[in-house]
Amino acid sequence: MSYNGLQDFFEMFFSNIGGKIKLLAKIELVLYLICSALYFLLWIFDKLTGADIFDGILEMPLLFSIAMFFGGIASSWITYAFGQIVEDIHALRQGDNQIVSINSSPGYTAPRFDDLPRL
Repeated sequence: MSYNGLQDFFEMFFSNIGGKIKLLAKIELVLYLICSALYFLLWIFDKLTGADIFDGILEMPLLFSIAMFFGGIASSWITYAFGQIVEDIHALRQGDNQIVSINSSPGYTAPRFDDLPRL
């Protein structure tokens, strides 16, 4: 692979990070929901057949399935929010987004990103 090919690969891999984080959050949510549903179905199968699948593995599989469901929603929401923040900051730095101001008085312009004080 030539230097330009390697540089193009890194440019493709490390560009649009916010969008990739948001995609990761969506994939994470789908995986959590699928695992939670499968675990719940396995618990129902265990109760209906008396197969003792969960014997000694986990004492409360129904609560674990519910916790996995809500934990997946919460963690993917946080991951998605982080991806959105990264995208918004990148857009502000590029100057692509017009800053919407809460102050709607005529003639008011919001300060540019570069003009904001450093914390």
